[in-house]
Amino acid sequence: MADVMLACSDDDWDFDRPRVIDDMQRLWPSSTYSAEEGAVDTLGQLVVRDGDETALVELLTIPGGLGVEGDDRLVAEVLAALARTQPVPADGSLLALGWAKRAVPLTPATTAAGLMEAEPA
Repeated sequence: MADVMLACSDDDWDFDRPRVIDDMQRLWPSSTYSAEEGAVDTLGQLVVRDGDETALVELLTIPGGLGVEGDDRLVAEVLAALARTQPVPADGSLLALGWAKRAVPLTPATTAAGLMEAEPA
């Protein structure tokens, strides 16, 4: 089971959270989103389902921050989809922490297959 935190070293960049929800629900129609009313550190959770696999996307309040946890293959697919559908920085400043022994930069060219080849954490 993967447990990944996404963070960006560019303080001016952030995820378009409504677009994250829309894109994930378009790619995985069985996905469900629930807002966290009154929570300090999270805006809500998106549960992505693909067959028997599940990934939980935590939309954090910190700029550039998302948490993704769940089945390894689906987490890799979600991370690659985020890198493809969000206007992520091309300079590698968006990092996946906890996926591999070292931080993995996510760029528009990131693929699930490439993530699965990284040395596990």
